[in-house]
Amino acid sequence: MTQTRILMAVVMLLTTTITLSHAALFLPDEQPATAQVSKQKSTPRNLAILIFDGVQIIDYTGPYETFGHAYRDDGPAFNIYTVSEKTNSITTAMGMSVNPKYSFENAPKPDVDILFRDLK
Repeated sequence: MTQTRILMAVVMLLTTTITLSHAALFLPDEQPATAQVSKQKSTPRNLAILIFDGVQIIDYTGPYETFGHAYRDDGPAFNIYTVSEKTNSITTAMGMSVNPKYSFENAPKPDVDILFRDLK
């Protein structure tokens, strides 16, 4: 039992030492060479989520939340917005009132579309 504890302590010590020495490589005074190269900030991709009267709340909020947590090194990966036929409020299947950000006429050109099919 004692040998096992000693072995575990050595492994933990080595892991901690390696982790700390690796972290020391990236202190502000000593950044990797790639960090010194000025990168142009990339533009987030437009992601349009279609909403309409009778839409299920989880069908548009789930993707909105999920893609909203996607990041690149320099910021958000997506510019997420809702689109509907008109910018008037729509009513979900559960009676929630939602205001789309854009209509079909004034929405930015999407790079990604999320559409839903009503299976009624």
